[in-house]
Order: sequence, then C-alpha cells, then structure tokens
Amino acid sequence: MTKSVIILVRFTFCLLMKRYTEKYIPIWKEPLWVTCPECQGAAHITYTQEGAVVQCSCCSFHTSQEDLQYFEAITVLNCPNCGTPIRHSQKGLKEKSELIKVSCPHCHEVYEVKPRYETYYESFPTQDSGLQCDDVFGLPYYFQENVRGHLFWARNITHLLLMEDYIASDLREREGMTIVAKLPTFIKLKKNRALLLKILHRWKEQLQLRQTDTPLKPSIMLFFQEKEISITSYLEGLDFYGTYRHITIHTFHKKGTRHWTQFVRNNRLLRALSKEELMDIPLEKPECFLVEYSNADFGKEILTHFLKSYLQTNPPHSLYIDMGDTLYSAQELYNFLLKYPTWDWNKDR
Repeated sequence: MTKSVIILVRFTFCLLMKRYTEKYIPIWKEPLWVTCPECQGAAHITYTQEGAVVQCSCCSFHTSQEDLQYFEAITVLNCPNCGTPIRHSQKGLKEKSELIKVSCPHCHEVYEVKPRYETYYESFPTQDSGLQCDDVFGLPYYFQENVRGHLFWARNITHLLLMEDYIASDLREREGMTIVAKLPTFIKLKKNRALLLKILHRWKEQLQLRQTDTPLKPSIMLFFQEKEISITSYLEGLDFYGTYRHITIHTFHKKGTRHWTQFVRNNRLLRALSKEELMDIPLEKPECFLVEYSNADFGKEILTHFLKSYLQTNPPHSLYIDMGDTLYSAQELYNFLLKYPTWDWNKDR
C-alpha cells in the first residue's frame, strides 16, 4: 500500500468519525433542574436580582429564596450590674427589631440592647446521601446517577445535550478552559462511553414520557372588588410573612415537613382569561390573586380562615373564587368548606 493510499484511508476514516467542536454555551444562565420535595418530579430554579425561585412543573409547588430567609439576633456584652458576660442568640426571626431584651444569667437583670443581625437560609431537609444539591434550597439535582463510584450529573437540558455531544464524539477538539475541559476524567474515558450515553438517553426519555401519579392541581384564583387589598389584614393569628406581591403562611409538621400556602398578587392572569370567562366575573377590573399550596388540607384550612375573617368586614359579593370549573362568591365557598370539611378539592373540581 502506497503512502498516498494510506493518507487517503486515514482521511476517509476521519471523515466518518463523529467530531466534537468546541462550544461556548452559558449553561449557568438557564434554570437549574432539581427534584421537587413534594412530588419528586422535575422542578426548576431560576435566578433573578430579587433572589432564587423554585417551581415544580408537575405540581403546584413554588417557593422563593425570600421565603427561606431568616435573621439571627446576636448580642454580646458584660452585665452592667455584676460584670457577668452575656451571650444571647435568637434564630428564626423574619423581621429585625431595633432593641431586644436580654437577661443576665447571674443576677437576672433584664436589659434592652441593640443586637447584631446575621442573615441565613433554612434549606429543605434532605438526607445526606452525597448527592449534588443546589446552594440555596438544598434540593438534589434532578439529573444525577452513580457511575462506577463517581457521581454523574447535569444541571439542565443544555448541559445534558452538551455532554452527550462530547461523550459520543470520536474526535474531541477544544480551545481554552471551557466546560468540557473541566469535566471529570471518568466522563472522558472510552470505557465509560456506552454506559454514560445510555444514562443520558434515559434522562432524555424521562422528559418525553414522564407522567406523575399526582394530578395537576387546578389553579385557585381570587377576584377582589377592592383595589390594592391587603391580604395580611385577614390573616390574624397565622404565622405569615411576605411582601406586597407574595404572602406566605407556613407551618411545620412531623419529621420537619414544611407545609405552606401562598397568596400571589398577579393581575396579569386576567389577560389569560377569555372574554366569556371575564364576563362570568361580576366585578369590573378586579384585583387578582393566585392561591398556591403544598398540601390540600393545609390550603383549605388557610382559605377557610381567610374567608371567615374577610366576610366579617366585607360584603359576600365583593370577592369571587375560581376553583377551576366553578366560580363561587366568598360566602358560597365559605359555606361549602364548612359543610364538607373532607372535600378533596384536588380531585373533585
């Protein structure tokens, strides 16, 4: 075989080989895929100037970084009366106070002092299983699997497809320190290629065929006659916090399970309604809220509490509630909730 023939054979072989071309793709700007703590489906974390937000695509789970933010009040001083060192720390605060009360452990004198505050976040309780988790909510990545003693994971769809293209390629060209240059060695090994591609293919199939045993919860929309209504005025006695747009009520149950209900001000939802649906609402240019919840029973408990308080000071037809297929006045829904306390509103509406 002549030298020219050998060169031609090699050139033809190279043409038949799959070639990876270096790509500069900002996968960090796209939503991070994590496992929903409620239904174990795929949830997405997006990052904004206001902080991170996680929302599940399979159920109504939704929370923000602000919901997990707490303050710790710290005071360190010597007792003015007896000189005993006083060290006081109080966690779980949603608001800062100018002064707090501390007492001396020796003489029991009580003082009002200005504390120092530190911000921290309480992520969702997850088992320490060595999985890759996000930095804000502590939720495990949706795409991850153990491969021969190594953790193989992808942040999102773009990351998944990028690795698939790289792993499946016979010729891998790269320039500079891009994302593929930083891939672990076990991903680059030829002996792991078939297994890794099989895993990536399975992940892609999950996206196309995934079904959840938990049915999607119909949205609950509140339509108020009053503009700029203050939801918090009707939540007395509940543990709530939030902003003008988001109000969250939460509680902790057994094993640290956190149940929550949110009132989300969103007048843009009115644009999604048809003319016929808008005509069914007997209010002109109503103020719109979306009600979301992690647990149906807790959601019913909060909405019942809210309606009871609201009806004490407002007309029954100043608020209408869209439960999916039925539009109730505030009084009608309140009476229905009292009459049927075991109503499964995820299933029967």
